[in-house]
Amino acid sequence: HLWLQPDHPDPRRSTLVQLAKALRILTETCGGTLGVFYDFCSVYHGEGLPYQEALFRKALSLQSDLFVHPHTWVLKVPTLPRGYPRGFVFRAGSKPNVAPYMERGWAFCESRIASLIKAHTSQVLTLGRLPHAIDAYASKKKVGMLDDDEKFTSWGLCDLETLIEHCKCPRPPPLTPYQFNVQLEDKCFTSRGRDAPVVRALYRRACLSMQSAVSLDFSELDWGDNEAAQLAKMIGNGWARDCRRLFLGQNKIGTDGLAAIADGLRQAKTLWLESIDLRGNPGGQ
Repeated sequence: HLWLQPDHPDPRRSTLVQLAKALRILTETCGGTLGVFYDFCSVYHGEGLPYQEALFRKALSLQSDLFVHPHTWVLKVPTLPRGYPRGFVFRAGSKPNVAPYMERGWAFCESRIASLIKAHTSQVLTLGRLPHAIDAYASKKKVGMLDDDEKFTSWGLCDLETLIEHCKCPRPPPLTPYQFNVQLEDKCFTSRGRDAPVVRALYRRACLSMQSAVSLDFSELDWGDNEAAQLAKMIGNGWARDCRRLFLGQNKIGTDGLAAIADGLRQAKTLWLESIDLRGNPGGQ
């Protein structure tokens, strides 16, 4: 999510409202108890006692583990509130950051980490499209397309299926740490000298999770030869070293893309690979 003031990410609760709606949908659909990591609420920020500073640094160094984990959900709030920065307070010497979401170093890093090894694209959702999901669900209710009760529309919400349909994020092919660092140079930070080294370390740590993954699923992503070639570069640099099962089915990868994947596997000497699923690709016919 975007920080809306230097001293507080969400002083008017615009981000929190969107997050609360999404969590209501998830808890009502999935049941049970969900753990939520929300950085400003979950770790110490600002000047504190020495042990608080130590805990903050420790949490920061491990943050990528939560975003990259194959079974966590990542909820993105990429939009600024309407009328921003009107109504927000900025101390002397500070000014509002109106840079787009993916032009910010932290958002770029967390988004890229979240797309590395998730088993399903539905696990990364952009809440910028939540209003569209709610409107679509309400429309289906009105025309009698759904049989369940009215609990979601009474809250002005939707069900999980509609949330995923409208809010799932496209999944780009993974970047090598070198490629990530090059692109990071064009991103903005509040404090580049302090934050950029941390972000680079977080991305590299996340890539180690990909390196040790035994199953990598990149199926049904609408990828073509260019995306396959980029994945091949990641594989060829050794970042899929322990992979046993590689899923690339139901994409648009042709013979050039599949040849690139084969070259990457040979280059990396992926000794543990047992199977590759290529079904549904033009090059795999």
